[in-house]
Amino acid sequence: SGKGTGSFNTAPIFNNISERDFSSKDGSVAIDNGFLTHVYDVDINNTSRPQGSAYDIGAYERALALPVELSSLTIKESEGTITLKWTTATETNNFGFEIQRKSGEDFITIGFVEGHGNSNSPKHYNFSDTDIGQSGEYYYRLKQIDNDGTFEYSDVVSITIGSPVLYSLSQNYPNPFNPKTRIDYTLPEQQNVSLRVYNMLGEMVQELLNEVKPAGSYSVTFDGTNLPSGIYVYRIQTEGFSENKKMTLLK
Repeated sequence: SGKGTGSFNTAPIFNNISERDFSSKDGSVAIDNGFLTHVYDVDINNTSRPQGSAYDIGAYERALALPVELSSLTIKESEGTITLKWTTATETNNFGFEIQRKSGEDFITIGFVEGHGNSNSPKHYNFSDTDIGQSGEYYYRLKQIDNDGTFEYSDVVSITIGSPVLYSLSQNYPNPFNPKTRIDYTLPEQQNVSLRVYNMLGEMVQELLNEVKPAGSYSVTFDGTNLPSGIYVYRIQTEGFSENKKMTLLK
């Protein structure tokens, strides 16, 4: 984001300059037809550039650097998934973005999206948060990290998720799966909920959940690593709702 020394892939074009305009500790300066092809410890902040002085090439690179300029950051929710989308206008030394969500009093990192490094054209990014436990206010921010480890935060964006109005149990995804799959469900009110997996003989092979949960939308991961391939049944049970669905473990 322009906070440290940068780098460039091609030599920049200079007009109306000559070798006498620059000086270095060892005199290693080369200019070929207006192109700066080789330079050490050169100052570009002074227009006069006095002879016999030695300066830092980092100042030159910083002057050329384009910042990581965030031009937009939006947030929306659909079917229990919160999606962040953002666009950069320019980037320099952009290692990437940590996506952070506020949990209690603190922000925690929930994902990472790789940056484009150096760019002077718009770049578009997105991240989907499927780990939405219940209704309420959700806060997000981006931590943009440079290649040298320096970083800065975006503004915070937020969204309010309302309580579901119906019970539901979604088809697992992916299906077939190997070895893990996700099961989503919703509760319109707080109550005890159990979620169990059975084989085709009716034997329970794994209890995924058995506890009191507030109203909200939830996701549970089923791991079939230690089970053979086949068809399994998962069942949700509450005081006022129950439903079964089949899923296929294919190894």
